[in-house]
Amino acid sequence: MSRLRQAHQRQEVQFDHAAPFLANRFRCAGDRELACRLMAAGIRLARQAASGTVPVLASVGPLGPTVGAELPLPEAEAAYTEIAQAARDAGADGFALETMPSTIEAACALAALRRTHLPVIVTRAYDRDDPS
Repeated sequence: MSRLRQAHQRQEVQFDHAAPFLANRFRCAGDRELACRLMAAGIRLARQAASGTVPVLASVGPLGPTVGAELPLPEAEAAYTEIAQAARDAGADGFALETMPSTIEAACALAALRRTHLPVIVTRAYDRDDPS
């Protein structure tokens, strides 16, 4: 953590990235509270490392089950909303929505994250067999 803090102090870092990428109720065996605690802890650690010098983005990854097939959209959006609110309440400055496996899941997650009124960066993972 000290090397990261030194990089922040030299202003080599444009933003910090909290890494609770897979903190969601599906990856935490259905435990919503644990997912939110993990997200909040990740944000607090990144805030501490950043020492107020750069924005902190909460890393949000795929839920696990296939959104729109194995998992209904409203349930997926509720899961993303939980962790988005936890990140916002812990002091995140925005979100890095990463490695979304489908456009459906990316759009669902983006809708939930936008409700926080914080900025969102979205990336998508493509598979050769992916029709979207």
